[in-house]
Amino acid sequence: MNPLTQVKRTQVINQKEAALGLSEDASWHAKFRGSAYVFVGGVPFDLTEGDLLAVFAQYGEVVDVNLVRDKATGKSKGFAFVAYEDQRSTVLSVDNLNGAKVLGRIIRVDHVEKYKKKEEEDEEELQKKREERGVCYAFQKGECNRGDACKYSHDEQRNANTGWGSKEDDPKWEHDRHRGPQNKGESCGVCYAFQKGECSRGDTLRPLLSCFYIYFTWTSHYLQNIFH
Repeated sequence: MNPLTQVKRTQVINQKEAALGLSEDASWHAKFRGSAYVFVGGVPFDLTEGDLLAVFAQYGEVVDVNLVRDKATGKSKGFAFVAYEDQRSTVLSVDNLNGAKVLGRIIRVDHVEKYKKKEEEDEEELQKKREERGVCYAFQKGECNRGDACKYSHDEQRNANTGWGSKEDDPKWEHDRHRGPQNKGESCGVCYAFQKGECSRGDTLRPLLSCFYIYFTWTSHYLQNIFH
């Protein structure tokens, strides 16, 4: 919908409500009672945060002004979000400033039901993608040095559920990691292929090709319990 059309539509709704004498609870504003933010569109590009503060402070104490700017150039994108100390000030702001002319431009002021800064949205989206990719194997072993730049999950709870954990948290870690067979028949870590049901090396049929991972120990112990 065209911004100017939205401005006129909101103005018509307000006029009808005023004519009917609707209460606050029956007003369309009541839907946004849980948010103290308003959206401001059509902001002149020359306006600063201080200018917006001066305009919107006419209807209540302003506690936050987020004038959205281009990250590369720092220039205003022409819209902003303003928060009031008292949520009821948003109603006055929408009713009085929506459709107002500022420096030759008509601004649009509307309620915001759920407000989050773009940086917070970006971080949440990145975290969601990390969780979808799974836990970082290097992080499981306490070796990941990428920090927040890592594209895999660093979730402590999920890490604990894998059975690895960091070197400091689990003294058994040193005995489970891959370090090559020390003696014949000695295991040297969990066989990932066995975990997925894909290991074809077995433990006894081909000594030279047998799998030296924990799969060897588990299988032998299981067979001994059956036949003895």
